[in-house]
Amino acid sequence: MSRTKLVLFAALIALLALPAGSVFAMGHYDFSGTAAVKDDAALSDAITYTIRGVPNPSEGTEYVGWLISKSSKLSTGPMTVVGNAISHSFDSSNPRYTGENLIRNFNTISITEEAVGSNPDVPAGPAVYSYSVPLSAIAHIRNLVSDWPEGSGSGILTDLQAQLEVSIQHANKAKLAADAGDLDGTKKHLQRVIDSVNGDAGVLFYTANRKHAGLAAGTVLGDSVVNGHGGLVEAHGANAERWSISATVQAQKIIDTTDLSLARVLLGPGGNTVNSYLDAALNGNPLSGDGGAKQAYAESQLMATFTLRTGAPNEDEIGGEVVEEEVVVEGIRAPGSVGDPAVPVIVHLGLVIGLMLVVFGTAIVQRRRINVRV
Repeated sequence: MSRTKLVLFAALIALLALPAGSVFAMGHYDFSGTAAVKDDAALSDAITYTIRGVPNPSEGTEYVGWLISKSSKLSTGPMTVVGNAISHSFDSSNPRYTGENLIRNFNTISITEEAVGSNPDVPAGPAVYSYSVPLSAIAHIRNLVSDWPEGSGSGILTDLQAQLEVSIQHANKAKLAADAGDLDGTKKHLQRVIDSVNGDAGVLFYTANRKHAGLAAGTVLGDSVVNGHGGLVEAHGANAERWSISATVQAQKIIDTTDLSLARVLLGPGGNTVNSYLDAALNGNPLSGDGGAKQAYAESQLMATFTLRTGAPNEDEIGGEVVEEEVVVEGIRAPGSVGDPAVPVIVHLGLVIGLMLVVFGTAIVQRRRINVRV
């Protein structure tokens, strides 16, 4: 091969390498995404996806979200990519809405590419993103928000809120009785407040069982989502417990007095009263920012947040026993991690070599021309 042909060949290599490097740079996305369950028309019946670094789906396809259990799959609908991001909610306005408790019935999420407008009942296209909340953790999370005892359809923290609402109802009735000058009626309702807090299935019974947040976190020590939100469940639950006890202390003072004026003061409104303590136990304290039962419940739902990753779900993580070691599922690679990691390195190396050959070949040709003139 002549030197001139060698130079041309090297230039061709460089030209071929340049577009490949550019395509790689354009196709790289810094992916992150979550899907969080919340209440809409029922308990834990809605989910919101927040995803960044998402390329547009392949031509003729669209992304579709799925909630998956061992026995069923629920489509949460097609999702639109805007500026390499997805913001999508599935709630009671969606035609696929079932009203079921999503935390109770599913621990796995998957996003697939489906033919535009196909609206399948089960996934037909490749899974590009997925996540499974660890089975060991989801069991305790379900105890908190949706299923305690098993099969009940309600959880520890939903029942805690309901019991606090009962306490507040009796406190309000006590206030009406006090305002009407009925001290005996006031004491009667306040005794019911104390019973609803201290009884066998009272407020303190449920606040004590917030321990399931810690039990969930203990099964996945390296999971920042479960551990972080679990810690807030504990903090808010402890507040609800402390304020509920304070409400019963004030209630008992009223039961022990014959002074109607004192009873009215201790009932509230105002700080350090029966009503203010019970309201804080349920709704949190807006002045201090400390949460109560409602905030504990919301944090329990967030313990079940799906932190999306590329690739298809691991079948071993959908129902059944928890596997000790994560299995890497090979197959179709998700957008955001397309191709072999070695490809960009090889492409860039080829580019460098090609440029070196161009420079070297050009120098040889130039030297030959000089020698010919001489």
